[in-house]
Amino acid sequence: MALTALTVAGMVGYGAWMRLQRAEDQLRRQQHMLESLEDTLEERTEALAIVESSGARFHRVWPRSGGSSSRLDWIATVGALAPELQVPVLKYTLGPRTSIEEQEDIRLWRVDIDLQLGLVHEGALLAFWQALESSNLGIFDLRACRIARRSEPPAPQAVNLEAACRLAWYGFSQDEVSENDRDDDGLVDAADGP
Repeated sequence: MALTALTVAGMVGYGAWMRLQRAEDQLRRQQHMLESLEDTLEERTEALAIVESSGARFHRVWPRSGGSSSRLDWIATVGALAPELQVPVLKYTLGPRTSIEEQEDIRLWRVDIDLQLGLVHEGALLAFWQALESSNLGIFDLRACRIARRSEPPAPQAVNLEAACRLAWYGFSQDEVSENDRDDDGLVDAADGP
């Protein structure tokens, strides 16, 4: 009888221990899930702060740029920056303009840019980037940049470094309805199409 009581007590104890283990496992899973949700919340809060600050920056850029930036603006700007900042080699490839979002008659667009620079020293790259950001062409997002030494030892006023960078250029454009698409009362005629 004592053996049976001991066996029953052992089974009850084992069952309680198993329930405790399952409860601890469930608690660990919930803690892990909570940590994951906190990380996600932190990432989204940071992303929201970036969007809010970029949105304000877009609104500041929009009136000064006249609401549009084009490839010709890019060519003129980087063409002026290269000699001013002593960047002896400047090559770039502009991707197609991609529409990201459209609200009412304002469109947010993006252009991917591959940029190759020949530099006398590494400080010229930072100066070029700062000048580009303050050019009022739009917002530039540097995605990747690789710098390689071209000559050893460095020579004054020579191309000592090569930089290959990939960036995204964001801007606004305003869709305008041509006078031919308006009817006599100034409204857009839907039959004319977009």
